[in-house]
Amino acid sequence: MTLDKKQQTTKKRMIWLISGVAALVLAGLVITVIVLQQNTSKPPATASTSPASSSPSGSSAPSTSPTAGPTRRSTPAAPGSTAPTSQSSSGSASTPAVTSFSVSPTTVTCSTGGPGTSGFQSTPLHITWTSTGGKEAWIGVDTSDAQAAPYAGPLAPGSGSFDDLVYGCPDSHSYTVTIVGDNGEKASSSVTVNNNGDH
Repeated sequence: MTLDKKQQTTKKRMIWLISGVAALVLAGLVITVIVLQQNTSKPPATASTSPASSSPSGSSAPSTSPTAGPTRRSTPAAPGSTAPTSQSSSGSASTPAVTSFSVSPTTVTCSTGGPGTSGFQSTPLHITWTSTGGKEAWIGVDTSDAQAAPYAGPLAPGSGSFDDLVYGCPDSHSYTVTIVGDNGEKASSSVTVNNNGDH
């Protein structure tokens, strides 16, 4: 009878020990998840640059210094991308601006297929952007305001890329990045990807 009591006591101790270790592991996992969520929800710090410094030489660009009245900001587009647009602002430092935006490829060749081959295959797209003055970025398809009609977001502003998007044959589609500032102001830029194959 003493042996049974010893075995029962040993079993109880083992159960308590295993329960304690499991509780510690679970607490560690919860803390790790909380820390990771806090780190991913904070947008990365962006360097404050003047649009004039990112403009090609010889072109004039507006200054970032505050002005008395509203201003409209835009940055010249690089070849293969489009010029960003933005809403009016009061010239505050947190005004969002898209400084570059590109989608590649910009043309695809859709095929209806043939005997033994399937048609209208999807093409993966690579989207990149840089921005200033924003707190979040949004990606949209066939819209001029990606926050209002999002495909993905919110994403970190500043400098980013997005590869989880495919071009759907056969129609042409426009892809938009919208940067949203602390005060709700928005700046957007769009690129159209065209199908030069079967429709």
